[in-house]
Amino acid sequence: GPPTSRRRLKAAVCEAAPPAAGRAAARGGADDAARRLGVSCGYFHALYKKYFDTTFLSDVVRARVQAAEELLLAADSVERIAERCGYNNTEHFIRQFRARTGTTPTGYRKSR
Repeated sequence: GPPTSRRRLKAAVCEAAPPAAGRAAARGGADDAARRLGVSCGYFHALYKKYFDTTFLSDVVRARVQAAEELLLAADSVERIAERCGYNNTEHFIRQFRARTGTTPTGYRKSR
């Protein structure tokens, strides 16, 4: 049935995404988490917002940028880091990174 506790929802969410820093982004995301919980994707998003006071997508982006920050300390290219963090489009990654951190991935790397 539908999740009745924050713990159950969080467990399902953690299995699907967002990933722990440094790991590639989970595939399937909200759809997989909703399926595991036996609820619709729309209801999953509503529960996520209710329990975590943010959107699922916002948390995924936050986790991806956090992972990228760690990966940028190494020598990998920005393109490879974007790919490792679950982005199919490097420009989209750069835009989201800048929106979250106030700088580009290259600027972040140079400042470290």
